[in-house]
Amino acid sequence: MQVLIHLDEEYYYTVLSIGLVIMVVGLLREFLSLKFPASDILLASTVGIILGPSIANAINPFDWNGTYLETEMGDIDRHFPIVYKYVTELMRIVLAVQLVAFALSVPWDYIAKAWKAQSVLLTLIMVFMWLASSVVVFIAFKIPFNGARELNFWESLLIGKQ
Repeated sequence: MQVLIHLDEEYYYTVLSIGLVIMVVGLLREFLSLKFPASDILLASTVGIILGPSIANAINPFDWNGTYLETEMGDIDRHFPIVYKYVTELMRIVLAVQLVAFALSVPWDYIAKAWKAQSVLLTLIMVFMWLASSVVVFIAFKIPFNGARELNFWESLLIGKQ
């Protein structure tokens, strides 16, 4: 199914500005971490709060509701603005790059020493997290909301794996 995208010019600038902010913070991360003894997550959250709608209103996702996905048959999905899709994909790319950077920075000696703890984390703890998120999804879909149907537990397990 082909998806046609119709964006106004302001949305291009919004998506580009988010990418620019991520690049500038990434470039200044080393300098800022030397000046301010804070973690990267705290630094990114602070920049997001400052640039967000609460303080500077430079990046305001509440204004991004004018452009929607249009399918090849002309149907428009009014519940899913296209800019949310771009922001979500941009965040996935940033998260993937950060995870790869972290994985490459872990020394091989540590991996060899801590293989038992990592095995427990990657098997037992991740299975427990999967089951816990599936239970949350199962309970959440028992609450009537906008005509959403109830899910059985197997469907909740499929959503919980995401």
